Amino acid sequence: MSFKTKISLTFAVLLLVSFFTIAGILSYRLYFRMKVSIQQNLQETVDMLSYPLKGWDDAIKDALLKTATQLENMDLHDIRVMSDLLNHVQYGMKKTTLYLGLEDGSTIKPIGTVPHNYDPRTRNWYKDTKVNTNLVMSHPYMDMFSHHLVVTYSIAIHQKGVFKGALGADVPLTYMQDAAVKHSISKKRIYFFDL
Repeated sequence: MSFKTKISLTFAVLLLVSFFTIAGILSYRLYFRMKVSIQQNLQETVDMLSYPLKGWDDAIKDALLKTATQLENMDLHDIRVMSDLLNHVQYGMKKTTLYLGLEDGSTIKPIGTVPHNYDPRTRNWYKDTKVNTNLVMSHPYMDMFSHHLVVTYSIAIHQKGVFKGALGADVPLTYMQDAAVKHSISKKRIYFFDL
């Protein structure tokens, strides 16, 4: 092999090494910029959606806690007074269905009707609430009243340390989705995760 050929091959190898090094550096920088951009977009989306959903979540929890406190100080045999209270609370809760299930198997529901054979004591939301001292949020399930996917917020009603029933509020998943879309500034897909 002549000297010129050796120099040409060495030069070609150096060019190839330089090309691949520069291509590697550029692709890494491009990857890094894309990664940072995607992370920023995701964080903006999470922040944008979290604020209205958290406010809405806090409002439902606050309404249930205050209503439960009032119910604990009421005569639970006075259906009219309890219905009036639930009607008043229901008025301020958009698209959320409020109801009270009692230990005798009865249900008080300000909006709509209760199915004839409905016994709250057999429902998971009621059972979970009965054994829990805090506000409970269920996993999504098919609601027997509306036949929609809902999440139930519920809290136990105690009088003199005795469990008397559970106050529940069903929130349709479509309401959560509508709220998220309403507060979305772009046409991005929105996913809900149950963690």
